[in-house]
Amino acid sequence: MGTLTIAGQPYTVTENSTTCSIAVSPMPVTALPTGATGTLTVTTTAGCSWTSSSNAPWVTVTGSGSGSGSVTYTISANTGTSSRSAAITIGGVVVDVNQGPVTAPSNLRIIGGQ
Repeated sequence: MGTLTIAGQPYTVTENSTTCSIAVSPMPVTALPTGATGTLTVTTTAGCSWTSSSNAPWVTVTGSGSGSGSVTYTISANTGTSSRSAAITIGGVVVDVNQGPVTAPSNLRIIGGQ
């Protein structure tokens, strides 16, 4: 708290002491190779604002708010032969996203099968 004097008039300035901490669950997200949709629960104190984003075009997210809420996500099918990973960020909290390939690598051999 402090006092400013502007044009001879005193004004009291106070700092908002609300500390925002955000928790997200579940963490991490593991998607089937065929894709997935789901909801992440965001828990925080009233008045704390947050937004959500993804760092990969194959993961879309929807959700923002003030106070507790939720974020929905959609993960596209992985049509490649490699696993992939991405991140969903909600109010500074990073949720890892992992997804395996739909197709097996071409060098995979089945031994002993009939």
